[in-house]
Amino acid sequence: MAARARSLRGLSLIVCASVAAVVVGRSSRAQTAGNTASAAPQRPASRAVTIAATGDVLVHRRVVAAAQTHANEGGFRWILSALGAQLPATDVGFVNLESPLTEAFRSPANATPPVLGAPTSYGADLAATGFDVLSVANNHAFDQAGDGLAITLDAIRAAGMVSVGAGRTEADARAPVVVVRDGVRVAFVATTERMNNGSSPNRAGVRVFMYDAAKVQQSLTAARATADVVVLSIHWSHDFVRTPTAEQRRLARQLVAWGADVIVGTGPHILQEVERIPSPRGEAVCAYSLGNVVSNQGYRYRVGRALDEAALRSALDNPMTRDVVLLRVGAERVANNVRITTLEARAFWNENRSPNDELRLVALRSVAPALRDERLAVMRRTLGAAVTVVP
Repeated sequence: MAARARSLRGLSLIVCASVAAVVVGRSSRAQTAGNTASAAPQRPASRAVTIAATGDVLVHRRVVAAAQTHANEGGFRWILSALGAQLPATDVGFVNLESPLTEAFRSPANATPPVLGAPTSYGADLAATGFDVLSVANNHAFDQAGDGLAITLDAIRAAGMVSVGAGRTEADARAPVVVVRDGVRVAFVATTERMNNGSSPNRAGVRVFMYDAAKVQQSLTAARATADVVVLSIHWSHDFVRTPTAEQRRLARQLVAWGADVIVGTGPHILQEVERIPSPRGEAVCAYSLGNVVSNQGYRYRVGRALDEAALRSALDNPMTRDVVLLRVGAERVANNVRITTLEARAFWNENRSPNDELRLVALRSVAPALRDERLAVMRRTLGAAVTVVP
């Protein structure tokens, strides 16, 4: 199949038979490249890039209410502004969008699990924060049905970003997306092990990449063939599980063997360990869970409160649902080898004062000392010695 080129608000999109290649050119992130695969820029022998990844965007009703309360200050963009201030323009920003973007979103008050949705304008807010690639392969992808997911994909594209893990066909959903930054080609693949509302074909025809070992291996092989660095996003595990299982550790090593250099795990809504893993190409890294970026979870927690197992299993009481990190993974490709040069977590706190509709991210260093010291210790212990946590 011949390559096709399209321009989407500063993005040059090259769609090939099995790989969608994207050159990011938004505002200060401007790049230049040709419009066909054959016009790719000459790549140096040593190529370095930093991927800045974070976890789940959960737009609960109170998140929308907080954005509306602060509409004059920027709304949802204001909620995320502290994180945006620490996301370098040179990094490739990645996040898991767990809330479909559509104007007529439904949100039943007592649905279990909750039904998520947010205005399409939140796409532009995520782009302004600094994100380039959004995974939509997660268990809430069809919360607003197939039509809602189709509108979400359009909203992401209209905002100048790219989505991965869903598409108009199964082949589109499985296709790697390649972002070129300073001549370095970074491929993204996204898949989910779970789906709340079914994964069968729907009226809109959109599909989500449900985990299948053979198909994931094929996607990683395709990504490996065209990219310097390969990132796999996988939505796995279950809510509030604090440690990766032995099966996840085994699977992480298999995914690295298949071609992944960076694995970004999402789904548990709390942080888990970040592990360096030996790779056939040198080094790889797996963040088993990057927790939440923004949500209404954990709002009943107060610093110093004693926590029993029931509280740690509660979406309303567990403070780990409010621990937020921007994980910056520096990767260098030299010949056929990949080296992880940087593993840094910039720490934030989801300042959630529900039910007063006061909710936003703040740098952890800016909170009260008792809370800062408590959460910093938890983050460092949870993420592990491989990561440098920066408050």
